Amino acid sequence: MVGIFIICSRGTLPLTRFVRYNVIQAILLNIICSCIGSIFGYFPLGIRETIIGNLIANSVYLGTIILILYASTLILFGRYPTIPVLSEAAKLQLQRGYLD
Repeated sequence: MVGIFIICSRGTLPLTRFVRYNVIQAILLNIICSCIGSIFGYFPLGIRETIIGNLIANSVYLGTIILILYASTLILFGRYPTIPVLSEAAKLQLQRGYLD
């Protein structure tokens, strides 16, 4: 995953900007989901195993699925998905790749 991120951010392979942007955005989404999953494991047992913890876990899961479906739909139509934090980070990584 790190190798793919470096290849896409630096532009060493002749991929289009659209493909590189979406690959970087997918990798960043994976990193965020992994961090949320790790943090959720450290919640107190009283919160994690109750209805509140179940609601939080299901909300995060459903939000991630909706985000993936949204991005996939826009990608099929050839448009850039605009996800507030991920889109800006992906744009910065693409711009940084041209500076190397």
